[in-house]
Amino acid sequence: MTLIRYELTTQEKQDLKNGLNIDLRDNIIITSSVEDNEFAANLSDKLALSQDGDCFTLIQTSCNGSLNHPDGYLPDGSNCPGHHEEGIWTFCNDNGSSSGGDTFGGLDTGINNNNTSGTQTSGSGGGGGNVTTSPVICKTCPEFDENSPCEKIKNGTSSAAYKQKFKALTNNYNLDHETGFSQVGSSLIDGTHNNNHQIIYPDDSKNGTHVHNNNIKTKSDGSTYDANVKMLSPKDLYLLMFAFRPNNPDPLDTFHIMQSNEGIFAITIIDIAPFTVEQRNFLFNWNKEFEEIAKEIIETWNTSNARKNALAKMFLNGLKEAGLEDKIAFFEGEIENASDTNINNYNIKWTRNKLKSTFLGTSIEKTDCN
Repeated sequence: MTLIRYELTTQEKQDLKNGLNIDLRDNIIITSSVEDNEFAANLSDKLALSQDGDCFTLIQTSCNGSLNHPDGYLPDGSNCPGHHEEGIWTFCNDNGSSSGGDTFGGLDTGINNNNTSGTQTSGSGGGGGNVTTSPVICKTCPEFDENSPCEKIKNGTSSAAYKQKFKALTNNYNLDHETGFSQVGSSLIDGTHNNNHQIIYPDDSKNGTHVHNNNIKTKSDGSTYDANVKMLSPKDLYLLMFAFRPNNPDPLDTFHIMQSNEGIFAITIIDIAPFTVEQRNFLFNWNKEFEEIAKEIIETWNTSNARKNALAKMFLNGLKEAGLEDKIAFFEGEIENASDTNINNYNIKWTRNKLKSTFLGTSIEKTDCN
């Protein structure tokens, strides 16, 4: 009999249930009896690989026959593929088979996800139709940094309360004024609007989320276009840098989001250094030029995707000219499971966009926030 104990904090257990990666190098204690010394030694040898820079991650899975892990972590950092069964937590190894070799005979870990420990019991080795699990190790885990720009925007927009408010804004695209909300303390508070129909956030807001509405106009030739700019603006940058940032103990928690029928965009702070008067003055000077170029883009480009890309490149160029490209991160969002009535399944998938120099000028380099 072998006892494997996982000493996890409450936060680590919650992260594990949410499918996040956690570092277990200092959290596992293996106690073996005489008859299981060989098993414990093999597993300990595997764990020792982490000292060379690899890591290992607990994966929820079960293996039976052909339902095994083909490899450890995939190149994109996703979990090992395999058959999943609620309540069973196992390791997966770098060759992934459930019998023979270094798989320890397909022994069942018997660990329930509501507990932090369990006993090692003898299994069938993966045959005979019995569900067995392989206590093996996922190596080359993706690096995890809770302060990375991707993690910050994901954490700030992933709560059920936030997603409920965000989802509700999609019903407001045809109103004659901007709508939105912000976080004040720990509460999400609706904004108001001024005489120009622009959003006004409550005092002491830590972040902001708002809609750019539809505003259909008719050209002289009889064709129509949407006269509203579906992109974050220098004014939105100003709010992020000089209105929201001072209200966050951690400046990296600050974000500002715009959603519309032509795209979702976000900006976050990625440098804790204070912003300068010169940067503030640049925003004031840039605003007029931004409005003129944006007006030309939305009147010229015929498709929403072309307008979106042109506006995004213009915004990124402005960040570069202001010396903010290493201080402000720019993201594009996409809704997953939009029609799902369970808000826990509704998700905002973020992609970080950066300006990339090319032979012909510049393009937008996109990196998914996995």
